[in-house]
Amino acid sequence: MKYTKKQIEEAIKYWEGKLFESERPEPAFEFYKGAQALESLSDAEIAEIAGLRRQLYEMEKKTWLGVGVSIPTEEPCTEAGVRESLAESPYTVVARLDGKVVGFLLTSNEKYQFLMPGNVYLDEDCVDENVRGLGIGTKMVAFAMKMCRAEGVRQFSASVDVTNAASERTLLKNGFKPIQKEYVCSQ
Repeated sequence: MKYTKKQIEEAIKYWEGKLFESERPEPAFEFYKGAQALESLSDAEIAEIAGLRRQLYEMEKKTWLGVGVSIPTEEPCTEAGVRESLAESPYTVVARLDGKVVGFLLTSNEKYQFLMPGNVYLDEDCVDENVRGLGIGTKMVAFAMKMCRAEGVRQFSASVDVTNAASERTLLKNGFKPIQKEYVCSQ
């Protein structure tokens, strides 16, 4: 029996354990303004976000150490660090699958505010490594942008590590355009 290219690709996806588009679970998103997230999320949910932040930290650590740059403290990965960030974030989005926190997005309006009033910087986002590749990050950024626009935000900015192609694709799918590269030197 001869198989088509499409049949072979579908079989490979199946055996690699990837879900087909039609089988992908639909995430639920929650939008919080200011300290609402801190007031609304339970201790267990803050612990889940701290775990996601740890995944993000480990991923970024490889990039930074790979170019010989010292990395920041692990303090933001603690529950206290998450609470501090939630208190400072003008807008926060939490993504859930089956009630479990599987992603978060924090914003800042300080990084480029002096250049672009009405700008929100997508400061930090992460999707659980166990559900990456399902489009949750792309949908989470789109949801955050929609909700922030309803709050009067006119422009968005973000940065991404050069080794994080998935995050770059997420931004491009949501209409972001690359405008600069950042460089570091540890000498």
